[in-house]
Amino acid sequence: MKRHFLSINAACLLLALLAAAAVFAQSNIPQMINYQGYLTDAEGKAVATDTYTLSFSIYATADGTTPVWGPKVMPEVPVVDGNFNVILGPTDGASDTEGKSIALAFTGAEAYLGIKVEKTSDEGEGTVVGGDIMPRQQILSTPYAMRSEHSAFEVPIGAIIPWIPPDAIKPAQDQVPRGFKICLGAQTNDISTPFDEASIPDLTDRFLKGVKEADLRKTGGRTDIPSDGAHRHTGWTAYAEESGSRKENGNDGMHTHRHRHEISSDGAHSHGGDNLPPYYGIIMIIRVF
Repeated sequence: MKRHFLSINAACLLLALLAAAAVFAQSNIPQMINYQGYLTDAEGKAVATDTYTLSFSIYATADGTTPVWGPKVMPEVPVVDGNFNVILGPTDGASDTEGKSIALAFTGAEAYLGIKVEKTSDEGEGTVVGGDIMPRQQILSTPYAMRSEHSAFEVPIGAIIPWIPPDAIKPAQDQVPRGFKICLGAQTNDISTPFDEASIPDLTDRFLKGVKEADLRKTGGRTDIPSDGAHRHTGWTAYAEESGSRKENGNDGMHTHRHRHEISSDGAHSHGGDNLPPYYGIIMIIRVF
């Protein structure tokens, strides 16, 4: 079986993207990407009108080798005079061949679209492979996505939210959503944020408590119940009738018996213990821009 190789380029005509996972999270926004492109050969001429197999992947960098989403393989895509139009994930939740949601591709600062083109030869001599189209196209936001930044449902700057990294293998620091930082107490040096040269709170092993404005950023509380250390309990007792009067002794007349009972600890000891309610560990992140 022969394999023929065809140099193919792609020009972006329209890239209707929702360029952030937060945008996808709103239920009234479609979980899809519409893409229109133009395929040319090495001489800049439109490829022949036919059906082609197109594979789409999204990468975190322009030259990355492992996609954060994809590949999404779409066989028999009609290409007319080089023009084609596809919708990624219109009926399957915008998932790739591994079942991952396309929203996961937009949790980082940047995203790049990779396209691979394949075509079966009309002579039945194998597969014409266009390969990966380079350079990859950087995915930018659209007016729809930018408008979402001013939505009533926007997470405001300074908001602190609980978060669990979606990838259990990659370091959490590499998965923090754009515009957020992990609350680890580090100082921010970024002129694009109102938190520039300010310290992010350290919320490791901390609960949040609603306070008045005058008490903002104050800390308190403790995780254990303190012990009083070595101590002594002393008291006095006297024997009496049930009526409360002194009990009479037939030989010695009316008298009382005093008994001293002293209770002392055997050295320092603790009455303390864990003061935490049942919990589930998460990471606290704060929006800084």
